[in-house]
Amino acid sequence: WDFHTGSQGEIIGAFKYPLEAIMSMLGVLPVDVIQSQFAALDPMLAARKFSQFAKLAPNAAPARNFVALEDWLNDGVDLAGPTARECLFGWYIENAAAHGRWKVADQAIHPQRLIQPTLNIVPRRDRIVSPESAELLSALIPTAETWRPALGHIGMIASPRAKRSLWRPLAAWLNTERVHP
Repeated sequence: WDFHTGSQGEIIGAFKYPLEAIMSMLGVLPVDVIQSQFAALDPMLAARKFSQFAKLAPNAAPARNFVALEDWLNDGVDLAGPTARECLFGWYIENAAAHGRWKVADQAIHPQRLIQPTLNIVPRRDRIVSPESAELLSALIPTAETWRPALGHIGMIASPRAKRSLWRPLAAWLNTERVHP
């Protein structure tokens, strides 16, 4: 929620003008440009991942799972220019959410006004949205319950530990009846 807590804003800020030029020309932010932004968060990640992959037996389940995950991660779509500007520039550079200036359908979003039961899942190993950024949202929402799984942004969905660490507890949380204040 406070996108200035990690280094992502600085990275995106350094690329603002080239990103804007691309979006102005194409009307979208191409998926390959998005992938390069993710790579900039941890430039050595690909080398580490593929070094580990090289040690796997080619037809073993871990190797197949790795390939399936990489196919999914790299089979994205272009992001519409206005959406990219809002997310990258509005959130990460201007920090609009933390300053109460982020709007959806022309309505400013103020989490402190939420009264609904809210679960904020803050993965401790997130490289895309820093845990510190997401923690602020829990502090703002009076009814927030916060979980901090030892997973990453993608790991919450794709990790072998996700089912046990997050999916099952989340299903139970969703199936629990709660009373609004």
